[in-house]
Amino acid sequence: MNLFAYCGNNPVSRADDGGECWNTIIGAAAGAIVGAFISAAAQLVKDPDSWKTGTFWGHVAISAVAGAITGAFAATGIGLTGQIAINATVGAASGLADTAIDANNNTGPLDYLESALIGGTIGAIAGYLGGPGTATKHMQSAFKTAMHNGNWHYYSSQTSTEAVRAGRSAINGILRGAIPTISRDVFDYFRSVKQAE
Repeated sequence: MNLFAYCGNNPVSRADDGGECWNTIIGAAAGAIVGAFISAAAQLVKDPDSWKTGTFWGHVAISAVAGAITGAFAATGIGLTGQIAINATVGAASGLADTAIDANNNTGPLDYLESALIGGTIGAIAGYLGGPGTATKHMQSAFKTAMHNGNWHYYSSQTSTEAVRAGRSAINGILRGAIPTISRDVFDYFRSVKQAE
């Protein structure tokens, strides 16, 4: 058994520095799909004809971009604190963007502030539920190693499988992280139904 297989038998020059690739692509794609789906479903439940409007697609695009960012980080080796901070930041920015799309003459600074606070809080909870990133140190170091030594065969043969595993594992975190958003959408739906009665 080779103790230095993880670094191509060269533990001196092949340091475990970090770097991600395919795992972040998989995580970003999964996050974008989940985010877009949740946004579309929530809007269609409230108004089945909403897909005909630009507002509908604007919200879907915002959710897809936000999901891609958080999904990409979920597939890296970032810790729980980092996940919470990133998700909170993305959640606040998404809240501001969503409010801007829905803005009218009655929309004021407090509306933007409220949206940012709610979005940031939901994002922080989502980051906590999603957990720390899924990438391993072996996979994180492979890209940097290949860049340093030009040994791309080593990179592809040793880390492709691990990158896919990390990306797939991130999907579980992405789905768990979607729970607060889904809960908010369900609450908003029942609140709108009650107000309409």
